[in-house]
Amino acid sequence: YITPAGAEHSAGHAVPVEQLQLEKRVLLDPRVSFLALGLASGAQSEIPSGGALTLQLDVRAAEKLEGLSIGYTIRHASGTTVCNGSSPLFALEGAGDWRMQLALAKLELAPGNYDLALSLQRGALTDAKYLYDILFGAMSFRVSSARPDGSTLPPWNAAWGQWLHHDASVLSMGRCS
Repeated sequence: YITPAGAEHSAGHAVPVEQLQLEKRVLLDPRVSFLALGLASGAQSEIPSGGALTLQLDVRAAEKLEGLSIGYTIRHASGTTVCNGSSPLFALEGAGDWRMQLALAKLELAPGNYDLALSLQRGALTDAKYLYDILFGAMSFRVSSARPDGSTLPPWNAAWGQWLHHDASVLSMGRCS
């Protein structure tokens, strides 16, 4: 079910941005821009809760650029923003078209439908950002109730939210006196 916005798609084949039915595109600085996007080769069509979403991105650079990152925002089908983040910093070593792979690992999402916004930017997660190109509603994807360890989530109530946190601990302090 993972699909670039409104486009027929198969894994390992990026769809040109002009063919996507984006919610919106904001090209702020053409020195670097998105050319195409899609599922990376071998990526699944539906991800399990806690699984990974791996994309193929083709970008065009007008010159050598350093300190770049790919920003992302995941929204639930209800329109609620669930999370956002940035890739590690990378460089494009000169003018030309570059193929990249973006892997979003351990997406602890509740079962349901989501979409993804992407940005090409300068700056890491904790840095001020300079934005080059933004694709809103770039890709839709579905999360199943299956978990990577083979277990399955129970039927999900939307009131419980869309982000699953399970890195907690309980320590017994003994009997109360």
